[in-house]
Amino acid sequence: MPCELKCLFSRQRRRAHKLLRHVLRLYRAQRDLLQPENACELEGCIANLANALRQEASDAAIEAAADQLDAAANRWLVDTSKDRLRELTEMLIIALVVVAATRVFFIQSARIPTGSMQPTLNGIRVVNLARDIRWKRPSTRWQMILELLVRGRAYYRVVAQDSGRITRIEPPEPIAPFLRLSGLGYKQRFLLGSTWHTIWFVPGDLPPVQGVPQAEVLFAHARIDKRRIYFKGDEIMNLAVIAGDRVLVDRVSYNFRRPRRGEIIVFTAKGIKQLVPDTYYLKRLVAMGGERVRIGNDRHVIVNGRRLDDRTPGFEKVYGAAGPPREDQYCGHVNDLVAQRYRNPPRLLAPLFPDDQAEFVVRPGHLFVLGDNTLLSLDGRVWGDFSRTNVVGRVLCRYWPAR
Repeated sequence: MPCELKCLFSRQRRRAHKLLRHVLRLYRAQRDLLQPENACELEGCIANLANALRQEASDAAIEAAADQLDAAANRWLVDTSKDRLRELTEMLIIALVVVAATRVFFIQSARIPTGSMQPTLNGIRVVNLARDIRWKRPSTRWQMILELLVRGRAYYRVVAQDSGRITRIEPPEPIAPFLRLSGLGYKQRFLLGSTWHTIWFVPGDLPPVQGVPQAEVLFAHARIDKRRIYFKGDEIMNLAVIAGDRVLVDRVSYNFRRPRRGEIIVFTAKGIKQLVPDTYYLKRLVAMGGERVRIGNDRHVIVNGRRLDDRTPGFEKVYGAAGPPREDQYCGHVNDLVAQRYRNPPRLLAPLFPDDQAEFVVRPGHLFVLGDNTLLSLDGRVWGDFSRTNVVGRVLCRYWPAR
């Protein structure tokens, strides 16, 4: 019977082959550390077992030669395979330390939560597919997965499993504890008629809707009316949620130079009452400490008497567009007087800049920023300036999702 078949049916031969390969590997790695007499003993045991296998000796003889080799190897060789778990743990800890150090001192990933920098950087957007005919829902599950991975688009369609009104909507809750920090790790239940419906992987940071509790924001975007009676089979919700842009933040450059006008900077909300504490925000830097800022009726910022325009570095697109102000488009920056012309309540969008004559002086050691989406941006026009120590870094590039 061929040796391969004997190994297949003989447990002793399989053990002997495995032991021989393992000891040979250790012996070759540690041969230069062994005493000559110990090396000779190991070589003799290795040769005995190899000859027994080659000459197709009996199982008892092979087992005796394997036991002899195993005893010699335990006396003179160090089995490094026993340290693999420790080495793997050390490698994992080192990798985590490197990642943490890179994130803290060099490059950090950040997510755009709001639309204040659109169209430069997109925040989370919700499209009601039942009303917007320009959008088409993918026909297959694989197409949906591909769109989610590449373009960051998640689709939510809910069909009534019972008849009646929506009488209760529960707040979103984590699907599992380890998914609590994930933007899509939530589920939400609501009661229609006598049947509970569950929406899986609800985004945890949807754009707010004025006057609507955060727990019901998804339903507000779907234009759901609680007074309406739904019948079994009716479509309740048909939405597409587009993830906010992910960007890389350069945390190194500002250790060697000051921020420059026109750069998109990342900063914390420390000391800014109108913003959410312990949250990162991204805006375009407009003015530094000691500079005087005005916003003209022509939607151009004036810094120290100098009018910014499309030739100013960083503002080429912001001031390069023509036509009236529009949401989610480049159209300069509006003061409160101009904002009121486009149906904005007085002193809501730019209370610090009621007209083109109002001037704001940036305090020393502070920065003044504005959002590119001037009709929807909560920025320095409301809360003024903030300390330069709040700055985390500058936006290096956008890496996901694809547009």
